[in-house]
Amino acid sequence: MGLVACGDSSSSPSSKKGQDYCKVVSSEPLVLETLEDGIYSKTSFEYSDERLVEKVEFDDQSIAKFACSSYMEDDDYGVVDCNGKSVVAYSGARLTKDEYKKLLNTFLSMCKDYDEPEDENSNSDPGDSNQLSESKSSSSAQGYQTGLSDYCEVVSENPFVMNMNFMGLPSTSRYSYSNGTVTVETEYENSAVVDSMCALEKNDYSYTNVRCKGNKITADFDETMSEREYTQLVKMFKESCINYKDWGNVETYFESSSSVVEVSSASDEANADGSISWYDKASYKKECVVASNAAELRCAETHEPENLSKYDVAYEFDDPEDLGRDYFGKNNAYIDDKVTPVEAECGSLVLNGSNGLLIPLSETFKSNGFVAEVRFMATAEGNMSNIFVAEPPGSGVDGWQIRLDGSILRFHYRDAKNDYDWQIEKVGEITLNEWHVVNISIGGTSGSSTLYVSISLDGDPRVDAITHGDISNIEYGLGIGYDSMYQELHNQRFFTGKIDYIRYGKDSE
Repeated sequence: MGLVACGDSSSSPSSKKGQDYCKVVSSEPLVLETLEDGIYSKTSFEYSDERLVEKVEFDDQSIAKFACSSYMEDDDYGVVDCNGKSVVAYSGARLTKDEYKKLLNTFLSMCKDYDEPEDENSNSDPGDSNQLSESKSSSSAQGYQTGLSDYCEVVSENPFVMNMNFMGLPSTSRYSYSNGTVTVETEYENSAVVDSMCALEKNDYSYTNVRCKGNKITADFDETMSEREYTQLVKMFKESCINYKDWGNVETYFESSSSVVEVSSASDEANADGSISWYDKASYKKECVVASNAAELRCAETHEPENLSKYDVAYEFDDPEDLGRDYFGKNNAYIDDKVTPVEAECGSLVLNGSNGLLIPLSETFKSNGFVAEVRFMATAEGNMSNIFVAEPPGSGVDGWQIRLDGSILRFHYRDAKNDYDWQIEKVGEITLNEWHVVNISIGGTSGSSTLYVSISLDGDPRVDAITHGDISNIEYGLGIGYDSMYQELHNQRFFTGKIDYIRYGKDSE
């Protein structure tokens, strides 16, 4: 996360032409005024409900719009409110007051270091001027940086080592694997940020056994991995590093780029080739999903499914020539143009860890109370394997997920207005290469403050909980077997295995 927010320096009354600076306007509350590469911003911080709250005021609305989308697309951020030239963002992780104070001291120290006058005759690297920046994982509340000197470089593949300068904060990360445990050691050039980053990593459920010493943070991944899964993880990190883009001059970027979009829940739009844009990330065509091996299958005549009276949507996957068909005909699923073709067995959908189906959003799924049942067989474990999810990008929208974390089946759900963290119910451990049935029943009505959550696995009750919230504000389409929103760690969210059926019914209200 970066301390520097960006705007048009020409409209700033306090900008210093040709002279970058950081100025402490107030220490209580902490308010920083910055100018970096001609881009002006004013950022204030406060502590509220165990979160760090950052408010950034911009001079240019187009840059504010891009900053807003950057916040919303990152899972590390919590609630993000964008209005005109301002962005208000809440840290995704909860912080103690002591951790919050450490963060502020770090920001204050970096600002003072940054404001040193530079000798015009110095031979220093201009890239060294980005000392004010801090990586997004350091506070889970900071947002946008110019990225003028950002880069990623793969130093070695075995062991996997990469150098990064993300948002102006240089670091080296070294990965290792031993007996199912993945360990990452990250060494920072600026040791001043380590305390605050360490506190946040300890609050991140993705890591365990976090150790911090000097300018290094060492942490183990929470989930165990096979050697094959670790190899895939390294491959994903390598590809992400290689494809890392330096935007160049930020003013030129905004003048020429057509990729700056405001994250919204607007309906899909048709393209000239007949495909339909999927939230600016992918596209699909309203065509039958035909299994790639359909011609090889010889399936017996299918029978009408029984007892579907409580469902509004039913994917039975019994026709290899039309795998996305909703039995009720109103919510058909489609294949994403960016994923590989799906296969089938007679009566089931087969996913290989690189594909899945997407479901356009309809009013049917905007229900606070619903029942969902899935019969599935996992043939490989996954870190965040999505089975059936209404998972929005970012964290400001309601959602829910039925997914595998390793071999553990979990149900995640969120009321973004009530609490922007996911509530997570552990359903139980599943066995690979065996069929399982999970049934989830959420009792509640739109506007209700009480939710009754009942979950069974293979007919055995596993979860019986009462909580508060309303999760009916679903604004994005759904995914079967993958992350249809293309979020961070997208490549880890694929499901590998078979799905016999998925059924969903909303409560009548």
